[in-house]
Amino acid sequence: MGPVVGIDLGTSRSSVAWSSRGLCVAIPDDEGRVDHPSVVHYPAGGPAVAGHDAVPFLIDAPAHTVFAAKRLIGRAWVDPEVRAAVGARPYRVVKGDGNYPLISLHGGTVAPSAVSADVLRHLRALAERRLGVPVRRAVVAVPANFNDAQREATRVAAWQAGLEVLRLVNEPTAAALSIAPPLPDGTFLIYDFGGGTFDVTVLERSADVFRVIATGGDMALGGDDMDRAMAERIRQQFLEEHGVDLRETPSTWATLLHACERAKIALAVHDEMPVRLNHVGRRGGVPLHLSVSVTRAWLAHTVAPLVQRSLAVTREVLRAAGLAAPALDGVVMVGGTSQVPAVRAAVAAELGRPPVPGVHPTAAVALGAAALAEQVAGGAGRAGLLLDVVPQPLGLAAPDGGVVPLFARNTPVPAHAEAVVGTTRDGQRALSLSVVQGESPRAVDNVELGHLLVADLPMGAAGQVRVQVCAEMDQDGMLHVAAVDLQTGRVHGAFTRTLTGMTEAEMDALRTRARSA
Repeated sequence: MGPVVGIDLGTSRSSVAWSSRGLCVAIPDDEGRVDHPSVVHYPAGGPAVAGHDAVPFLIDAPAHTVFAAKRLIGRAWVDPEVRAAVGARPYRVVKGDGNYPLISLHGGTVAPSAVSADVLRHLRALAERRLGVPVRRAVVAVPANFNDAQREATRVAAWQAGLEVLRLVNEPTAAALSIAPPLPDGTFLIYDFGGGTFDVTVLERSADVFRVIATGGDMALGGDDMDRAMAERIRQQFLEEHGVDLRETPSTWATLLHACERAKIALAVHDEMPVRLNHVGRRGGVPLHLSVSVTRAWLAHTVAPLVQRSLAVTREVLRAAGLAAPALDGVVMVGGTSQVPAVRAAVAAELGRPPVPGVHPTAAVALGAAALAEQVAGGAGRAGLLLDVVPQPLGLAAPDGGVVPLFARNTPVPAHAEAVVGTTRDGQRALSLSVVQGESPRAVDNVELGHLLVADLPMGAAGQVRVQVCAEMDQDGMLHVAAVDLQTGRVHGAFTRTLTGMTEAEMDALRTRARSA
């Protein structure tokens, strides 16, 4: 069957790893790099270019070079994160025929999942070149706070890349699996600050069992936001001094963002770094150049609001777990942004302890996914038993605009839930049941994951014809919904996911094609 790899499909950077006999190795490219930019350039009439080779096009061809597609995947057009991307990125984000975003390129459009598929193809090609055999199966890590729609869109991306997804695993859980020597028994907080998402998970290890107690996150918080905060502060200063707005030229703004990212990374080991850009504008016929020096203190002040957002989530997850910081046996910090000195200092001050040593911050998630991949494939592995939880509440949209609950947040998975709903008018022959996910008691304020049409109901008075909805949340955090007509016993299982427009059967067909690729 060939090897099964572990993949961290990140917002800004991605990694692929492989495990054999319990030894996990991150797969490098020809330059020895194990973290690969989640950037894809689309030339006119040519094949997509992904990874490090695509990065120069962020400056040379910003309108046709896509980054941070993960922030759009599985989201509705009305989602605040999507609305924030419209007009704020060098490439165009437009509304598709359905209620989802598309990216406009060379007169056509591409879905965020297709961009992620190109990143995954690049990772798959790296793995095949290093391992010397075809790679067709993977365990893919996703943010713990990803909802069902985002998880399904990630599966779609993998299938489009020719990868059969054996498991989805939450990124913080995968990070915990990567640590060597393994974590001892105890309760640990996994602080995962990546390029585009932030997750916190409290889990308990006992022997070879990893049990998640509580999880949470901020899907609009990451290192990319720090880069923008740095660039915005420099932009404001330059505008005040020279009267030139660096955001007005997409290539200049992209160059500044890239320079800020490099400076942020360098400040993990240096106290001060220059940010320089040539020919960023003209005033009075004279070319203008940008040259500023940023320090660790400057960076800490600039990103302080973002760091505090991460700590607020951390406190909330600890409350949900019923724990205080002193009760923790350790803190694991992963994700590229966790290397920012201001972040590490703030977390240590908040939780009263330094992080667990020996953690690879950028490859940890892929390494943990690889450990699970070997186990899922029937090898030795060292992942143990994973017991995860439902990341967000889930229910049915009620006729009065409320939500009929199915799963509460932090419900252990796999899980089963049932709810009975009835017709609302005499002679009603069909029910369209919408499934929503989110914290709000109002259905309209949550994310609609999909709907289930129950047709050909028997005639009856309002409320007398009833349907039992059965929902299953599997170990990957994926939702499966069916309904039973309580009068006839007929089962209705054509659950259609709103943001993909695909039924469960169509999803299975796509997975089968990936398996046979």
